Amino acid sequence: MLSRSSPTEERERRYTFVRNYHRRFTYGGNMNTDYKGYTIITAPERDDPSGLWNGRYRIMDDEGIVVYESFVEPLRDEDKAYEAANAAARAWIDGQ
Repeated sequence: MLSRSSPTEERERRYTFVRNYHRRFTYGGNMNTDYKGYTIITAPERDDPSGLWNGRYRIMDDEGIVVYESFVEPLRDEDKAYEAANAAARAWIDGQ
């Protein structure tokens, strides 16, 4: 006999799947940060032709759904690209 999941169980199952999927989002390393009810995933991504680092960020809501994704201006330093992406993501959230 098949049993149906409750809406809460289904939402949790979907949230766990999405969260685990996004944890595999890596471009040279990533960092997850919780901020004001959102999860920020940031990762520096090296652009091979220019040698610069793009700070990529993805913002997920409390259900694990991506609500915004973008890059910051390319920088020469990997750590600075990460920091800029994190700052840009927080600024986007603060503006909501």
